[in-house]
Amino acid sequence: MSGGAPWRRLALACAWLAGAACTPGRAEVVEAVRAYDAALVTAYRTGDAGPLSRFAGPDEVRRVTVLLELKRDSGVVLESALESFEATRVEVRGTEATVTTAERWRYHDRPLDPTRPAGEVHRADMVLSYHLAREGGAWKVRSASTDSSHDLLPEGHRPDR
Repeated sequence: MSGGAPWRRLALACAWLAGAACTPGRAEVVEAVRAYDAALVTAYRTGDAGPLSRFAGPDEVRRVTVLLELKRDSGVVLESALESFEATRVEVRGTEATVTTAERWRYHDRPLDPTRPAGEVHRADMVLSYHLAREGGAWKVRSASTDSSHDLLPEGHRPDR
Protein backbone atom coordinates (compact mmCIF):
# COMPACT_ATOMS: atom_id res chain seq x y z
CA MET A 1 0.00 0.00 0.00
CA SER A 2 2.18 2.82 -1.28
CA GLY A 3 -0.41 5.60 -0.73
CA GLY A 4 -0.31 5.18 3.05
CA ALA A 5 3.14 6.70 3.65
CA PRO A 6 2.12 10.36 3.11
CA TRP A 7 -0.82 9.93 5.48
CA ARG A 8 1.44 8.36 8.13
CA ARG A 9 3.84 11.31 7.81
CA LEU A 10 0.91 13.73 8.14
CA ALA A 11 -0.36 11.87 11.22
CA LEU A 12 3.11 12.00 12.78
CA ALA A 13 3.41 15.71 11.98
CA CYS A 14 0.04 16.36 13.62
CA ALA A 15 1.06 14.42 16.72
CA TRP A 16 4.34 16.31 16.84
CA LEU A 17 2.50 19.64 16.69
CA ALA A 18 0.35 18.54 19.65
CA GLY A 19 -2.71 18.48 17.46
CA ALA A 20 -3.71 22.16 17.76
CA ALA A 21 -2.55 23.26 14.34
CA CYS A 22 -3.93 20.13 12.65
CA THR A 23 -7.39 20.33 14.17
CA PRO A 24 -9.20 23.24 12.50
CA GLY A 25 -11.63 23.70 15.42
CA ARG A 26 -8.84 23.90 17.98
CA ALA A 27 -6.68 26.21 15.87
CA GLU A 28 -9.66 28.46 15.17
CA VAL A 29 -10.48 28.73 18.89
CA VAL A 30 -6.86 29.61 19.79
CA GLU A 31 -6.82 32.24 17.03
CA ALA A 32 -10.04 33.70 18.45
CA VAL A 33 -8.33 34.11 21.85
CA ARG A 34 -5.33 35.79 20.20
CA ALA A 35 -7.65 38.18 18.34
CA TYR A 36 -9.49 38.93 21.59
CA ASP A 37 -6.17 39.71 23.35
CA ALA A 38 -5.13 42.06 20.52
CA ALA A 39 -8.50 43.85 20.65
CA LEU A 40 -8.21 44.05 24.44
CA VAL A 41 -4.85 45.85 24.17
CA THR A 42 -6.46 48.41 21.85
CA ALA A 43 -9.50 48.81 24.12
CA TYR A 44 -7.27 49.43 27.15
CA ARG A 45 -5.10 51.94 25.27
CA THR A 46 -8.02 53.88 23.74
CA GLY A 47 -10.55 53.49 26.55
CA ASP A 48 -13.09 52.18 24.00
CA ALA A 49 -14.47 48.64 24.37
CA GLY A 50 -16.73 48.96 21.30
CA PRO A 51 -14.47 47.16 18.80
CA LEU A 52 -14.04 44.31 21.32
CA SER A 53 -17.59 43.14 20.51
CA ARG A 54 -16.24 41.51 17.32
CA PHE A 55 -14.30 39.08 19.54
CA ALA A 56 -16.26 38.92 22.81
CA GLY A 57 -19.80 38.33 23.98
CA PRO A 58 -21.86 41.13 25.57
CA ASP A 59 -21.12 40.14 29.19
CA GLU A 60 -17.37 40.18 28.60
CA VAL A 61 -17.58 43.53 26.78
CA ARG A 62 -19.52 44.95 29.76
CA ARG A 63 -16.89 43.62 32.20
CA VAL A 64 -14.11 45.31 30.23
CA THR A 65 -16.17 48.51 29.89
CA VAL A 66 -16.45 48.73 33.69
CA LEU A 67 -12.67 48.47 34.02
CA LEU A 68 -12.16 51.11 31.32
CA GLU A 69 -14.56 53.47 33.09
CA LEU A 70 -12.79 52.95 36.43
CA LYS A 71 -9.45 53.73 34.79
CA ARG A 72 -10.85 56.81 33.00
CA ASP A 73 -12.42 58.06 36.26
CA SER A 74 -8.96 57.72 37.82
CA GLY A 75 -7.48 59.78 34.98
CA VAL A 76 -5.52 56.95 33.34
CA VAL A 77 -5.63 54.39 30.55
CA LEU A 78 -3.88 51.04 30.62
CA GLU A 79 -0.94 50.60 28.25
CA SER A 80 -0.29 46.89 27.77
CA ALA A 81 1.62 44.52 25.54
CA LEU A 82 1.31 40.77 25.18
CA GLU A 83 4.91 39.55 25.09
CA SER A 84 4.28 35.81 24.84
CA PHE A 85 1.32 33.50 24.35
CA GLU A 86 1.02 29.73 24.53
CA ALA A 87 -2.21 27.74 24.50
CA THR A 88 -1.58 24.98 27.05
CA ARG A 89 -5.02 23.35 26.96
CA VAL A 90 -7.79 23.54 24.38
CA GLU A 91 -11.16 21.82 24.67
CA VAL A 92 -13.81 22.19 22.00
CA ARG A 93 -17.27 20.76 22.72
CA GLY A 94 -19.67 21.56 19.92
CA THR A 95 -20.36 25.30 20.03
CA GLU A 96 -18.44 25.89 23.27
CA ALA A 97 -14.73 25.86 24.01
CA THR A 98 -12.26 26.46 26.81
CA VAL A 99 -8.69 27.60 26.27
CA THR A 100 -6.07 27.79 29.00
CA THR A 101 -3.03 29.89 28.19
CA ALA A 102 0.33 30.87 29.59
CA GLU A 103 0.87 34.54 28.76
CA ARG A 104 3.44 37.19 29.59
CA TRP A 105 2.07 40.73 29.80
CA ARG A 106 3.75 44.10 30.31
CA TYR A 107 1.51 46.96 31.41
CA HIS A 108 1.34 50.31 33.17
CA ASP A 109 -1.16 53.10 33.77
CA ARG A 110 -0.68 56.08 31.45
CA PRO A 111 -2.15 59.32 32.80
CA LEU A 112 -4.54 61.19 30.55
CA ASP A 113 -2.84 64.36 31.85
CA PRO A 114 0.61 64.36 30.18
CA THR A 115 2.08 66.37 33.07
CA ARG A 116 1.48 63.47 35.48
CA PRO A 117 4.06 60.67 35.74
CA ALA A 118 3.28 57.24 34.32
CA GLY A 119 2.44 54.41 36.69
CA GLU A 120 4.71 51.55 37.64
CA VAL A 121 5.51 49.04 34.92
CA HIS A 122 4.38 45.53 35.66
CA ARG A 123 5.53 42.50 33.78
CA ALA A 124 3.73 39.34 34.71
CA ASP A 125 3.50 35.70 33.78
CA MET A 126 -0.16 34.72 33.87
CA VAL A 127 -2.24 31.61 33.44
CA LEU A 128 -5.63 32.54 31.98
CA SER A 129 -8.79 30.64 31.16
CA TYR A 130 -11.01 31.71 28.30
CA HIS A 131 -14.51 30.38 27.78
CA LEU A 132 -15.78 30.79 24.22
CA ALA A 133 -19.00 30.20 22.32
CA ARG A 134 -19.65 30.00 18.61
CA GLU A 135 -21.92 32.93 17.71
CA GLY A 136 -22.93 33.91 14.19
CA GLY A 137 -20.29 31.64 12.67
CA ALA A 138 -17.42 33.02 14.79
CA TRP A 139 -15.86 32.08 18.11
CA LYS A 140 -16.30 34.78 20.78
CA VAL A 141 -14.89 35.00 24.28
CA ARG A 142 -17.75 34.75 26.77
CA SER A 143 -15.50 35.21 29.77
CA ALA A 144 -11.84 35.40 30.66
CA SER A 145 -10.32 34.86 34.07
CA THR A 146 -6.85 34.96 35.57
CA ASP A 147 -5.97 31.66 37.24
CA SER A 148 -2.56 32.89 38.44
CA SER A 149 -0.29 35.91 38.04
CA HIS A 150 3.36 36.32 38.96
CA ASP A 151 4.92 39.82 38.79
CA LEU A 152 8.38 39.75 37.17
CA LEU A 153 9.65 43.35 37.51
CA PRO A 154 11.03 44.93 40.64
CA GLU A 155 8.60 47.03 42.64
CA GLY A 156 8.63 50.70 41.73
CA HIS A 157 10.00 50.23 38.18
CA ARG A 158 8.70 52.97 35.88
CA PRO A 159 8.37 52.99 32.06
CA ASP A 160 10.71 55.99 31.70
CA ARG A 161 13.63 54.25 33.42
